[in-house]
Amino acid sequence: MGAYAAYIWRIKNILNENVPNKTFLGEVHWQPSTLFRAQAFGYWYGNQARSSIPGAAACFLPGNAQICNSQTLGLRFQGVVPVGSGVQIPYDVSYAKQLPYDAGSSLINAQYYHLSTGVRWAGFGAIANYMVMGSNRTGSYGFQTPLASKHLFNGWAEVFLTTPPNGLRSLYFTLDGTLLGTAFQATYYDFRSAYRGENYGHEVDLSAIHRFSAHWSAGIQYADYRRSHYGVNTEGAWVFVTAAF
Repeated sequence: MGAYAAYIWRIKNILNENVPNKTFLGEVHWQPSTLFRAQAFGYWYGNQARSSIPGAAACFLPGNAQICNSQTLGLRFQGVVPVGSGVQIPYDVSYAKQLPYDAGSSLINAQYYHLSTGVRWAGFGAIANYMVMGSNRTGSYGFQTPLASKHLFNGWAEVFLTTPPNGLRSLYFTLDGTLLGTAFQATYYDFRSAYRGENYGHEVDLSAIHRFSAHWSAGIQYADYRRSHYGVNTEGAWVFVTAAF
C-alpha cells in the first residue's frame, strides 16, 4: 500500500515562464499482487494566472483563466491475469468525476471512464480500449486533463489536445511487438462525441523504434487523422534519436 501527495504553486509553461498556480494532487493505492491494483486519486487544479497557461488545456468556456479550474476524483483498477503457456490478459478499468473548483465555471460537470483489455504473448500484444471523456448535460463542457502529457493520448496527430465541449469518445485498437530488436506499434482510433454521438473522425498511428545499444535508440513515427465532423485532416511524421545514460 502507498500514498502520494503534492502541492503545486508554480507551473513552467512552454515559453519557460513561471505561472502562478494552486493545485493539489493526491493518490493512494493498494497492490496485493500483479493480478490486482486498486487506486483512488484526487486532483484539484487551480490556475491563478491572468490568462490561460500556454501548453495546458483550456476548456472552450468564455471568461478568464480561472473559469476552467476543476476538481477531479476517481478510482482505477488494473492488473494482469496469466492464463497459461505464457499468455497474459491485462485489464484496466477507470472512472472519474470532474466538478468546479476555485472559481471554476458551474458548467463544469463531466465524467470519465476507461475500459481496456487484450492479450499478450511472447512479446506481442493486441489491446482494445474504450475511453470516454464526457460532457455536461448541455454539451458545453468536456472533461479536461490540463496537466497531462497530451501527445500520448487520443492520437499523435494532436487534434484533441483540448477536449471538445461535446466530450470525446474514443474506441481504439493497438497491435505491438518486438522483432529483430525493433519495437513496432500500430493503433487505429474511432473518435466520436460523448454528447449525441457525432462522428468526429478516425486516425491511424504507426511507430518503429530500434535500440542499438543500452544507451542509444532511434525511431520513426507517423500519424494520420481523417476528419468527418471535427477538426481538419492532419498528417505528420517524425524521426528521432534517443540517448539515455
